Amino acid sequence: MMVETELPDDRSIGDEVLLWRRIPPLWYVSDGQGGRRLSSAAFQNYRDSDGRVHSAFSVCISCDAEEEGADPHGYIASHPGHGVAAFSAGLARSLEQRVARVPLEGELAHGHVIGNKPKSVQKALRRGATLLIEPE
Repeated sequence: MMVETELPDDRSIGDEVLLWRRIPPLWYVSDGQGGRRLSSAAFQNYRDSDGRVHSAFSVCISCDAEEEGADPHGYIASHPGHGVAAFSAGLARSLEQRVARVPLEGELAHGHVIGNKPKSVQKALRRGATLLIEPE
């Protein structure tokens, strides 16, 4: 598999395509007004088990998942308590991110959102995301 920094933007994933992001309860925080909201931490690049920060985070590419008969509930079925947020590939691209297919065994619709994600980008993704399923 290519390192994520080498992956090009896959333009066959249209700007209108929704990208589903798995949201653990930790990333669903108080809004300070008695409600809850997504944390911008949900949109930071991931760290591997050695603590190395990568330049991507994982998503499920909705059009690929739907071709396989999956929906957001199926996407989190093996992750009890998690929710799902969705944002468009176009939003990611407007923030200088690349969207790429990175299929995994058992998760063929897996992809990456690749690029530098300073707080401003994380917050813009949070603001542009819709919570489809609330974490428990």
